[in-house]
Amino acid sequence: MNPDYIYVSGVLLLGFGAISLIKGLADNRLARMGLGVFVVGVCLVVGVMLTQGAAYAPAQLPAIFIRAIASLLHQT
Repeated sequence: MNPDYIYVSGVLLLGFGAISLIKGLADNRLARMGLGVFVVGVCLVVGVMLTQGAAYAPAQLPAIFIRAIASLLHQT
């Protein structure tokens, strides 16, 4: 699988997990599903960053998103 897809999926899961965790804190409860999604997102992002190195720095995030979306749209 393309590392771009894994990185983008991890970042999206991080975002959704963080939102769920913040909502859970606001409601004064533990958001277990949000915590799980957040942990999976962290694992995906860290895994790609460890295996691919500097090509997946946080500063490259917009270019990686565009590259992944363009790759998905180009496949027919």
